[in-house]
Amino acid sequence: MPNINILINNQKIDRVNQTKVLGVIVQHNLKWHSQIHCIQGKIAKTIGVLNKAKNILSVSYLNLLYQSLIEPYPNYGCIIWANSEKSTILEVLHKLQKRAARVIVHANRRAHSRPIFF
Repeated sequence: MPNINILINNQKIDRVNQTKVLGVIVQHNLKWHSQIHCIQGKIAKTIGVLNKAKNILSVSYLNLLYQSLIEPYPNYGCIIWANSEKSTILEVLHKLQKRAARVIVHANRRAHSRPIFF
């Protein structure tokens, strides 16, 4: 990788491996693994909240929680990062969404997800 020095007002800009811009983690090589792992952690924690609330709230309220607490994470900025990654990396997010759907409808964790989504 070439060593390029960028100066703005005679101040050297330091090179970093990744930075967060408007909530999206951009890596120096334009890979999105850090972004996906960050989203994965946030969704997994929120599924835990759904799991605790499933015996208290109705399915419609659980669905509302999903739409407000989980759905924004994979949707925000996905037009940028989702097209450039391999489907195997994105499969982690899809599996988490399927797990959340099973929690919402009180389905077994091994239940097929296709009927749940319909």
